[in-house]
Amino acid sequence: MPEAKNTLQAVFSNLDDACVTVSQIVSSGIIPSAMDLLDQILINLIQGYGGVQFPEGASALLLIEIDGHPLAIEQESEKLTDLP
Repeated sequence: MPEAKNTLQAVFSNLDDACVTVSQIVSSGIIPSAMDLLDQILINLIQGYGGVQFPEGASALLLIEIDGHPLAIEQESEKLTDLP
């Protein structure tokens, strides 16, 4: 069982930018324990069904979970946050 985990959310105004970010994450050497891509259809379904609100203009969303040692999680979170 990992010592720590962190989940990050990245919101995009279009699906293409989200896909580019997935490539950047894979190229960065970080290996997420989970990564989910939600497109506009899923965002609308989730908002309509469960009342969850996403930022206005969100056309794509990435949920990225990383786990491991707390210091590694902190460093990887910063690296992911700094991606263009």
